[in-house]
Amino acid sequence: MLLKSITYLRTDNDCFPFNLEILKSFESLTFKSPVTILVGENGTGKSTLLEAIAANANSIHIGKETNKAALHLGNRLKLSWKYRTNKGFDEPEVPLSPMKQLSFLSLLKEMTREEAQFIIATHSPMIMAFPNATIISLDSKTPTQVIYEELEHVQITRSFLESPERYLRHL
Repeated sequence: MLLKSITYLRTDNDCFPFNLEILKSFESLTFKSPVTILVGENGTGKSTLLEAIAANANSIHIGKETNKAALHLGNRLKLSWKYRTNKGFDEPEVPLSPMKQLSFLSLLKEMTREEAQFIIATHSPMIMAFPNATIISLDSKTPTQVIYEELEHVQITRSFLESPERYLRHL
């Protein structure tokens, strides 16, 4: 484990991103496993939080420039390290087909054997399924550890794949 935890240093600023619902009661988040997956609906702050961690660590966010809101939030995070690093951060499923996601999972497995750490923001049930990953939902008022099988993303995808016509008839 490289990054042990993040602590949010409160501010009176009520502009984005400080007005995100998740930050209203957010205090800290501890990373308990080599792979932590941030999940939640669009707008919950997954990407912003990931970018803020990268900005605070003086790292890069692979695939795009860090936005100003994430920079401001990054300044309000205290990162506690076991070993400090500034290697990249990314949202991996954006450009990946299902087959490429499986390849990515294989790469994750290899890299965790070498003591690499990953913090991933995703909507992909395939990536969320990584064995022994800690899954943190940002859908509630505080970050909450959740079980893979109980995730709405997983349940809806599974239900759709079992019977697409159940959903498509409503279009």
